[in-house]
Amino acid sequence: MGIASIFKWLVKKEKWSDRSREPRFYALETCDGCRLCYDECPTGHIKWINDRPEWEKPCLMCASCANICPSGAITYGVPPEVKKTKGEA
Repeated sequence: MGIASIFKWLVKKEKWSDRSREPRFYALETCDGCRLCYDECPTGHIKWINDRPEWEKPCLMCASCANICPSGAITYGVPPEVKKTKGEA
């Protein structure tokens, strides 16, 4: 069993619900759309939506995406737009 198969098996074990308020990886406005994060993700958890990376599945927190990003646009936390829609500053 290869490493990618092991990751996929682990992810299937984790239940995924609406975690919009939880910290996660996301791309800042400085993202230039190079797709290196998408190509680098070992488990395919990054989807390309509207010319931006989106993390739709449980993330294994390997940070490969953030480490390879040439513009430093990938960060971890609750995205500012989520905080604004929920009434936080």
